[in-house]
Amino acid sequence: MLKTILLRFVLPLLLLAGGATLVATPFIDKLLGEWFQSDTQTRANILMGSMSEPLNKLIEQGNQAELAAYLRRVTSDERLLVVELCHAEGTPLVVSGAPPAGVNCAASAADQAPDTGGFIADFALCRGQGHERRLRLAGA
Repeated sequence: MLKTILLRFVLPLLLLAGGATLVATPFIDKLLGEWFQSDTQTRANILMGSMSEPLNKLIEQGNQAELAAYLRRVTSDERLLVVELCHAEGTPLVVSGAPPAGVNCAASAADQAPDTGGFIADFALCRGQGHERRLRLAGA
């Protein structure tokens, strides 16, 4: 009797659950990946919104030590590894720490996918006066 119950109900239920898992796994993986990218981009935009005014003031003052200290304070959050402030031609102005491999001022944002080396976002700063600068964020 137990064998009959197992063969009629439990075994088909296990097979159905296993098949549903195999079918749903790629969909769930894609959904979580898209959510993660959207979340990190939103966080980067919020962070950039809060950093842009103080950064522009510090850049205009030209105080490299204070600028570096500000960027180090920003990267004290464990989710943000490094902030790079770059000249438009791709040379670093200030880097808050040791960037992950593949994240540098010379590489363009189009060359780096979000899953290579922790690259998150690239923002333009200080447009005008012929001195465009870029801010690059890398996170965990």
